[in-house]
Amino acid sequence: MESSNIHEKTHPGPRQYITIAVILVIMTAVEVGVFFLTITPAAMTGIILFLAMGKFALVVGYYMQLRYDDRRFLYIFAAGFVVAIAIMIALMALFDNLTR
Repeated sequence: MESSNIHEKTHPGPRQYITIAVILVIMTAVEVGVFFLTITPAAMTGIILFLAMGKFALVVGYYMQLRYDDRRFLYIFAAGFVVAIAIMIALMALFDNLTR
């Protein structure tokens, strides 16, 4: 019974979830705004990937509650994310999206 009280105290409350949701909305708006800038495709890709990593960390850490679970679960998700990003970069380079 005592461990459940400790577990409840470590999880974020509704206010923190709303704060995270607002941060995610702002990050999404910035991602959309990046497309309207006149910057190189490589810079645009870098900005979008950086924002995607931040959003990934927030969603996985708080909404999927991996922040409070065993670290091995976080490593599994992070490894998959790194592989996905590497594949995206390789495909974009292959099809000249990063070199135009």
